[in-house]
Amino acid sequence: MEEKGKMILQFFKQKPAGTNADEIQRILMRFDDSRASCVIPCVVLLLLSHFKEKREDLVLQADVSAAATNVEKSLMLPDSPRLIVLGEILTATQWTLSIEGQVVVNAHSSFVAGFAALFSSYYSFNLVYEEAASCTLEFIQRCFVLINPSTGTKSATTMVGDAAPPEALGELWERTAVLLLNKRVARETGYILHEI
Repeated sequence: MEEKGKMILQFFKQKPAGTNADEIQRILMRFDDSRASCVIPCVVLLLLSHFKEKREDLVLQADVSAAATNVEKSLMLPDSPRLIVLGEILTATQWTLSIEGQVVVNAHSSFVAGFAALFSSYYSFNLVYEEAASCTLEFIQRCFVLINPSTGTKSATTMVGDAAPPEALGELWERTAVLLLNKRVARETGYILHEI
């Protein structure tokens, strides 16, 4: 996950200006300033911004010292799963998970483990992706978790071409796929197929 995260981070650092360029640049600057050791929180924020989705539709922030009961009282927890980071998202060392408006996992370390718990809760409880964050979740499903169904999706909205990545993923999906293919071919043969 960390390797693919670094590739996606590199993509956004090289991405030409677009509709969300200012927000993406702010996230990248905050990440560089934070000196965070894990790229995954930054990648999640970048993907949300790229797909014009709100952070709050996937990840909530709470006070670093908040207990589960305080989180439930201080935040309006939705029914759909949310990763709750305790502190600033890029540097948080504790997380918790809420489902159906209640904290179901007490404070735990490692953002990657927390995000895995969030993502797996959709499959464990057979939930449809939160529509407001469905593009980011669908990208993570296909790119990081490698669940590429030949038909269907966990998104409530119908996507064009169920067998292919959603069109909203566009250039990001293609560049990530080419980078991964190049790495595999270079590792096995020493040749690079395509420069990006």
